[in-house]
Parts: sequence; structure tokens; C-alpha cells
Amino acid sequence: MAAVKKNQDGDFPLRPDSWYLVVYYDGDIRYLSIPSSNKTDLERLLILVFGFEISGLPHRVFGVSREGIFELGRGFFERLEKEMGTDLRKKAERDVEELLDELEHMEKLYARLGFLEDLEEVAEMKDAYGEYLKKLREAKGRENSRP
Repeated sequence: MAAVKKNQDGDFPLRPDSWYLVVYYDGDIRYLSIPSSNKTDLERLLILVFGFEISGLPHRVFGVSREGIFELGRGFFERLEKEMGTDLRKKAERDVEELLDELEHMEKLYARLGFLEDLEEVAEMKDAYGEYLKKLREAKGRENSRP
């Protein structure tokens, strides 16, 4: 068996028969496989890797094709996002900001109506999504500060 090809992200073919193995560590070494390069599977792969980056879980992604096994890095995912016309970070940030705005309106409504128990739940949700937005922006800052 040939060695894993590193730093060759641009050479990995995006064909239907290419598939992916995501290895990560969360106290134990685990793996997930993405069975093909169809659009749905590639979106799943992008979301999965995005989640690992946000959470800080150590992970490696390998692409498997007829040409061999490639270790895929940030360059591959940037290429994939560009080809698919997707920027998950911007989309996630925009979605969370919209949700926080909706929660703000809900909080004002519940306060006027006197729904105190529901008001507490809304405040907890705002805190959780605010923390998520903070992690999104911190991850973006780490990404921008890389050489």
C-alpha cells in the first residue's frame, strides 16, 4: 500500500467514486466515513469539518481515490467551498445573528406579556447562541491569523 499523500490537496479528484475518512479524537480515537463525492455527501463533509474546527476537536480528513490516499487540509476545503459556492462560516454566523435578533424580539414580547418562565428559557437560549457566535468568530480569527 502506498504512503498517504500530504500537501497535495489540489491533486485530489472530486469524482463520485472518491470517498472520505474523518478521524477525530474525543477521548477515544473515532472515525466517520463519507461514502462519495456527491453534493449531499460533500456538504455533510464540510459541515462535519466545520463543527470540528469550531469545537477544537483534533481531527484529520483523508480522501480515498484510485490515485491513492490523500491527507486533506484547509486548502482542499477552501477549494470545495469555492466550487460549491458555499461559505459555511459566513452562513452560520449570519444564521446565528438572525436567530439572536428573533430571540431579542421574543424576549421583549414575553416581558410585556409577563411570561416569566418562558423569558428565562429565551435568556438561556440567547446566552447559548451568543456563546456559539463567539466561538464562530474566534475560529475565524484563528483561521485569519494562520500564515
